[in-house]
Amino acid sequence: MTFLGVSIVKWIVIGALYAIPGYIILRKIGYSGWWVVTLFIPIVGLLMPWALALSKWPIEQDVEQARNRAMADGALERRRREREANQAASQG
Repeated sequence: MTFLGVSIVKWIVIGALYAIPGYIILRKIGYSGWWVVTLFIPIVGLLMPWALALSKWPIEQDVEQARNRAMADGALERRRREREANQAASQG
């Protein structure tokens, strides 16, 4: 069996060459691997990589939240040390 002059087995291999790395990339950036199916839908398959490239990824949001928490924890720790230093200076 052929489709556009290429055997179905070759189409499956070509599809796997796109789907497997796409799945891995999607999982690493925090999206469901099922989004890789959109690569095989005409027009959507062309637009989806652009949409993913230009959107804020879930992993980026997690990193930003962790960074904000760390900065807040650092500021709290700095204030605690300053308070302790002021108390030690006023007592001594």
